[in-house]
Amino acid sequence: MSEELSIDELSEDLKKNGIQSSYHRLKILEYLMQNKTHPTADMIYQELSKEIPPLSKTTVYNSLKLFLKRGIVIDMAIEPPTLNPERVVEGHKVTECHLYLKGVCKNCLKNPKK
Repeated sequence: MSEELSIDELSEDLKKNGIQSSYHRLKILEYLMQNKTHPTADMIYQELSKEIPPLSKTTVYNSLKLFLKRGIVIDMAIEPPTLNPERVVEGHKVTECHLYLKGVCKNCLKNPKK
């Protein structure tokens, strides 16, 4: 799948995944395709609300949750309940490219003053 998809191709992609296409969903998906960072749902809302004033945070979160459920995006969040969607692209499994470790090492546990 090309990363430079037209709105018609994005709409078809949603349809293939059993999701009814809407203007907001297409703009959210387009934003994910164009931005190579791992934006949070709030970041997506802040950026798109400049362009689409009636957009709500609820619409962004609900769309992203639907995309997650249908396998269109994966969640790259390290700390729940943050949602960091990443667009799934054929041939590139981003989860194989990143490793995040979370915790406290044994030395720091022994000496909490560090």
